[in-house]
Amino acid sequence: MYVLSPFVFREGSAFRILVRVVNRSERPEEKVARVHYASSGDGLTFRMEDEPVIPAGPEADDHDGAEDPTRLHLDGREIVFYSGWNQASKEGRLLRASGSSVHALAKEGRVLPESDRYRATKEPSVVQRPDGGWRMFFEYAAEDASRIGMADALTINGPWHIADRDAFEARPGSWDDWHLSPGPVVFEGSDRPLMFYNGGTNVPAWRIGWVEFDPAFENVLARSAQPLVVPPPAGAEDTDISFAASAVMGGEAEIWLYYSVSDRMLMRARIGVGDTAAA
Repeated sequence: MYVLSPFVFREGSAFRILVRVVNRSERPEEKVARVHYASSGDGLTFRMEDEPVIPAGPEADDHDGAEDPTRLHLDGREIVFYSGWNQASKEGRLLRASGSSVHALAKEGRVLPESDRYRATKEPSVVQRPDGGWRMFFEYAAEDASRIGMADALTINGPWHIADRDAFEARPGSWDDWHLSPGPVVFEGSDRPLMFYNGGTNVPAWRIGWVEFDPAFENVLARSAQPLVVPPPAGAEDTDISFAASAVMGGEAEIWLYYSVSDRMLMRARIGVGDTAAA
């Protein structure tokens, strides 16, 4: 198996992770993803449980895969947004599960309204806005490219209403001139919340950059000119991808950014607050 999409969070002094686990197979229908849970004392080495907390199926929307988890803890409940995959229809959709713990999650179905424009929705990143409402950033597919859409809700339980514009655009001639996908947000509630995002060319070659928003997540205030994290040189069987999934504070002046490389290896970057390069 291989692992990707590491969503790391802290509980007291312990670190937890929800991670996408995929079978190794040459046949797409056998590469069924599911979400597993693991724990760590140092935030670097995790012990994964044998059984998934979000398995694939049996419903059609995630019949062939449960992927890309994003976890929130709110009002005593665990809420996990994730991507479901159906191999027969080649369709992916944003789904949700919740429960009293990560070991008692019940699947709750689709999150976003159906739309001809917003197809293959996945990779959710959810933040609370200053007015108490919620904003979800999500990846969607359009014109052979990945883009970042937005949806808003008064409560975390929805209903979610998709905004009529994207969060920000690809930049012609740059390292992120074709694909965009949202990543984790840090400094939520500050004057300049920051999102680590994933951008790429149409080769594709994915890198990790950053973008700063105003407190309401309406306007972009700054954006990295160069990628922050670049994958190591790709081997013969590797894809040219670094892809951010989560971030926690490693201390008052350090961010720990968790990401995957080549869709199969999990990595952590230690980033000093105010830095523009991974340590």
